[in-house]
Amino acid sequence: MLPVSAMALGLVMATALNQGRDGIRPRDEAQWVGFSHRTLDEDEENPMYTRSMLALLLTLTLATAASAKMKLSGEATCAKPDPQCTVEVGDRADHSFRLNKGKCTATKPFQIGGIASASEEFTEFVEITGDKSRAHGLDVVTMANGDKLYIPYQSTGTADGDEVRWTISGGTGKFTGVKGKGTSKVKVGADGTSTVVAEGTYTLPK
Repeated sequence: MLPVSAMALGLVMATALNQGRDGIRPRDEAQWVGFSHRTLDEDEENPMYTRSMLALLLTLTLATAASAKMKLSGEATCAKPDPQCTVEVGDRADHSFRLNKGKCTATKPFQIGGIASASEEFTEFVEITGDKSRAHGLDVVTMANGDKLYIPYQSTGTADGDEVRWTISGGTGKFTGVKGKGTSKVKVGADGTSTVVAEGTYTLPK
């Protein structure tokens, strides 16, 4: 189904075409035709005029649909990061830097363009101060067809979990040129495993 914006555009163009046939025209008829120096009455007698207007309507409607934002949501479980390297900064007892690399499996896959997510591999740098943390990293998502999505992210964390803001910067294959953004909530267990719940929007390339 086309989004509301695309349907609205189609209605406006169709109305404009009908008004032109009913005699409601702007003062500059040649400008209204756009692609012709003849008057509207002359073009109405030419079937090419109708076909050209309908082709323009279809092109604009499809372009609007292609650029519409679509919703996505999904869930995943992640193993304890491995490798995981922590280095104490030295300025205070509870201040450290950590480098994590981990893998996740989709439990409720999200879909883009009808293709579901399958697995993820993330790499991140984390600064830990007491029970709070800040991180930035990159998540590489492998989709069910083997193509990949690239998702850079930033997060803040407390003892209750992490809040993540992410973007989709692109991908491979069918996901080349895909863009998106969203948020995730992460709960980390005592054993180092975690669960992720994500939601956001994406747009397919034109």
